[in-house]
Amino acid sequence: MTFFLSSNSKQADCLNGQATNALMGPRSYHPGGVNGLFCEGHCSFLSDTLEQSVMQALATIAGGEVNKAF
Repeated sequence: MTFFLSSNSKQADCLNGQATNALMGPRSYHPGGVNGLFCEGHCSFLSDTLEQSVMQALATIAGGEVNKAF
């Protein structure tokens, strides 16, 4: 999962054989969003309307972001 695409994106995932360069987004059969399981153990519903920059920030600690949404 690279979180390049937003949740349930209309654009298809694009794999090129290298997972680090794949264009992928979270997918779900839940209408309106996806269930996300976070590393510390909690699960939250992530809406399809969640801004892409927020989704990408939730997916990494590389930028030193502090998640205050939950």
